Parts: sequence; C-alpha cells; structure tokens
Amino acid sequence: MDTFVIRLWSPADGAPAAGSHEVRGVARHVGSGGSGTFRDETELLVLLRELPRRDVRSAASEADAQNASIR
Repeated sequence: MDTFVIRLWSPADGAPAAGSHEVRGVARHVGSGGSGTFRDETELLVLLRELPRRDVRSAASEADAQNASIR
C-alpha cells in the first residue's frame, strides 16, 4: 500500500478559472519523499502512478539543482 499527501488549491476569488472543475496541487509520496505538481486530474493520476517508482536520489538531485539555480 502506498501513502500520498495531496495538497489542492484553486484560483483566488475573482480570478478567471480555465474550467469549473479545475484541480491544481502537489502530490507527495510518503515512502520515497518524491513529489510533483499537477494542473488537472489527468496529471494527478500520472503522478500517483509514477511517484512510488521514482528514485529518491534522483528526486533529491533534482531539488539540489533547482535550489542551486535559484541562488
């Protein structure tokens, strides 16, 4: 069994929405620590399938590369 933490958000009040059922957020796989963002239901389902298979080391090195580019 896999465990995920999923954070959802919606556009701010008054902001135009692309669709009435817009779902956006971040999914994190608790076991591996891998995470990713999604912009719709299809992307969320892809993440739920892929995150348990991702290598924690590759996810950590991606995060390090992103942090280095921000500095």
